[in-house]
Amino acid sequence: MARNVVYKHKKKYKLNSETLNRIQSVVLSLSDEIVISSLKDSSKTELKSVTFTTKNNIHGNDVDLELMFELSENEITEITLVLLDGPDCLNEIHLKYHVLDLLDEIIGGEHNGDLKGYTVRTYSKIFNSHPIRKELLINSDYKFLIKPFPWTSKQEPLTEQIIMFDIEVNAVNVEHARSLAYNHSLNVNTYLALLLDVGFEMINSEFRVFTIKQEDQFFLARHRTGFIDDELGVIVKDNHYGLKDVNDLDHVNSFSSGKTALNFAVEKSDGGCEFIDSHIYETVSNNDFLENLFFNHKIKKIKSNNRSKPEFIPISELPHYPVNEIKLPSEIRKYFKNISVLEKKAKEAFSSCCRMYNISLTLGKTQPTLEKSYKICAIEALASYEGLSFSEFMIKYSNDDFDKKISDYFYTVRSSHFHAGRFHFDEFAMNMQREISFTFKEKTEDYVNFSNYIRVALINWVKRVILS
Repeated sequence: MARNVVYKHKKKYKLNSETLNRIQSVVLSLSDEIVISSLKDSSKTELKSVTFTTKNNIHGNDVDLELMFELSENEITEITLVLLDGPDCLNEIHLKYHVLDLLDEIIGGEHNGDLKGYTVRTYSKIFNSHPIRKELLINSDYKFLIKPFPWTSKQEPLTEQIIMFDIEVNAVNVEHARSLAYNHSLNVNTYLALLLDVGFEMINSEFRVFTIKQEDQFFLARHRTGFIDDELGVIVKDNHYGLKDVNDLDHVNSFSSGKTALNFAVEKSDGGCEFIDSHIYETVSNNDFLENLFFNHKIKKIKSNNRSKPEFIPISELPHYPVNEIKLPSEIRKYFKNISVLEKKAKEAFSSCCRMYNISLTLGKTQPTLEKSYKICAIEALASYEGLSFSEFMIKYSNDDFDKKISDYFYTVRSSHFHAGRFHFDEFAMNMQREISFTFKEKTEDYVNFSNYIRVALINWVKRVILS
């Protein structure tokens, strides 16, 4: 690009003796490469500056940056970020968020202070007639235990099933530990979604209307959804501030929990707002309870009395239907371990693929056009990494006799959905007269076949790149 884009961040932040080391450590961890670094003292003022020239990636674009921290004796006084080389689509807003990411890590990340060991439990859910029945201990980016809640099966495929993750992390405090564990849980959810073809969601509580049948009578009642973890003594509304000590009724009964952010703003003539200040305060805190809980909680060893050689369960290329049992593949540990050691760009591409695949299975449950569009995006994340088009990727990783015409048709479905807001599977033109709905049978066949093609291509990629 011909012009340099410059962003200056002029808020001040207090320094301590370790800040200089943390600055270098964070810049190194968030950069692809540090080309040049220098420390200069000003002869005219008491300020000094630390400058880095780095190679980075912003919003999927490879860029060259110059980053300068201006320091007084006890403060970071200014941060300047210059885009030396990169695409024209990047502007000051992109640079602003890059600087803020750096500050988050410098001030609140694991580079700041002594680390302690925590074992944090998070809570996810799936909808399936059968629960996952096997506990599994995995070493990957973190050591963690997959711990399903032991529930009975139901005939109803949309049955909520709870899965817990116990995750070992090193962090400066319990909020930092929970942040690391939460983000890891999100990634585990998406990796499992692709592996098992099951949508994973974090638990989120809400008041719902329930129909209650007593003998021959029906009653309506509104109740809060959620989960009770008797082992840890926790009522779970969500994985943010919705973890409540079952013995602390004041906290259980409170509508407020955790931190609330107040933003003070005035309207502008352009229709937006100018934010003058923000204030974050604690409402009802239970950090002391969670600090003690997750500091002392440990992963328990899995006991097994079965000494026979376990049955080998392959990763299935077939789609999963929610009336079926979920069987964890034998190579699941290898799958997670090898994901953790993928080179950076391959891991980013695969993570993006899994995230979009999980969106297709969760948000796309009742939106077939959205579901197929996001599955195509999942493929494109890997295709882009390999320098291929969607069609080229499907040819490379599909079975030889797959129907390319169906695959190409669904790519046009994705394009018209995202660029023109079109829906192609009768979402807004439903016809219950199936016997005279002539497109229903054909659409169903093509829909199912394309799902199979997508899954075959993705699992073949996993086998060749991750498991080989």
